[in-house]
Amino acid sequence: MLVAALAAGMMIAGMTTAERATAAEAAPKTKASPQEATASKSAAKKPSPAKTDVDFFERKIRPVLIAHCYECHSEKSKIVQASLYLDTREGMRRGGDSGPAVVPGKSEESLLIEAMRFQSLEMPPAGKLADDVIADFVKWVESGAADPRDGKAPVPQTVDLAAGRQFWSYQPPRASPAPQVIDGAWPRTEADRFVLAKLEAEGLRPAADAEPAALIRRVYFDLIGLPPPPEEVEAFVKHFSPSLRLSFARTGRRD
Repeated sequence: MLVAALAAGMMIAGMTTAERATAAEAAPKTKASPQEATASKSAAKKPSPAKTDVDFFERKIRPVLIAHCYECHSEKSKIVQASLYLDTREGMRRGGDSGPAVVPGKSEESLLIEAMRFQSLEMPPAGKLADDVIADFVKWVESGAADPRDGKAPVPQTVDLAAGRQFWSYQPPRASPAPQVIDGAWPRTEADRFVLAKLEAEGLRPAADAEPAALIRRVYFDLIGLPPPPEEVEAFVKHFSPSLRLSFARTGRRD
């Protein structure tokens, strides 16, 4: 047997590469044992780590986000709180006003975990989640925060303070001379001249003064939402003066 083995070895050593390959194909195949076959099948069926992490996200993470976070932190929210979108991977990692919500592999630096623990922020606002749920999120972040959601998160709008300060209501008041008007008899104050000048520029005329009865009704509806008593209307009309304060004083009103 030893001689035969040596002879076979010498024969193989003298073969070319092509001849060796042909001989290997012609050699009888060794049948694997039942234990080896089972182990091989188990290895083939075992999911990759990435798939396992995604499955964990789908079972443990996404349902919690949908139930407790999407109402205030998703594209469908009526008002997105803190500019934070948690319905996409991009939005979660970009974060909102306070910074990234999730830092893959670093749960202690992830604001989402901090908020769930009620350490500084307190989310969800309805109440702290169960400890085992928070532990699932910590495990998910530490394992790399696998997240199959590929959607694009809206870019939060920023406020341009410099441009905002140019808005007319934020400008310091400046003294402006009253404009010249055609109907100099209509204005009663300098402010009336500005109103009349704009009306005249548009080819319009001011509305006529309201009758005393209509005027007191307007005052009552504006102040208390109710019509004036008939005796109040009668007294106001009787003692009417262009000065509204004087007219009320003559009717005996003090309020």
